[in-house]
Amino acid sequence: MVPARAPKTYSILLAHNLTLLREGLVALCGAEPQYHVLNGCSDGATALRLIESQKPDIAVLDFNLTGLSTLEIVLKLGKAKASTRIVLLSARRDRKTVLEALRLGVNAFVLESDPAHYLFAAFASILDGTVYISPSLKFNQLFS
Repeated sequence: MVPARAPKTYSILLAHNLTLLREGLVALCGAEPQYHVLNGCSDGATALRLIESQKPDIAVLDFNLTGLSTLEIVLKLGKAKASTRIVLLSARRDRKTVLEALRLGVNAFVLESDPAHYLFAAFASILDGTVYISPSLKFNQLFS
């Protein structure tokens, strides 16, 4: 049994290359009292710099960040032993992409087509120390 998390506010960094989606995510996460959005950005280099300097509890990263790829960010954070948990947002749902992201250290893989409650379920799972994979993906098919 996973122990219950102590009530606190968790910090989030949001990085998405599409402004409308990024602003929507900021509004969505900011409406939840247990989450505080520290910052938002549109490119990979800025995302990495902000994660390293602000050390958010959670970083929500678009798979298609420019400048520095999202998977490069994950790799660099893993090598630095960063404590920030990574949620990867993607329109891609192919087995190779999902498994590569998880292998590199992504804590949660959420599809951009998923409902908002999946994103919050991902937050809860990774804050409890477990990996989250979108229920829209067929878990048993990913690992067969």
